[in-house]
Amino acid sequence: NTGAGTGKLTFGQGTLLRVHP
Repeated sequence: NTGAGTGKLTFGQGTLLRVHP
């Protein structure tokens, strides 16, 4: 979920989503 990760970067979960696409 690259797009979701970018949106959740503010919540800090974007990093986790970017590691796990």
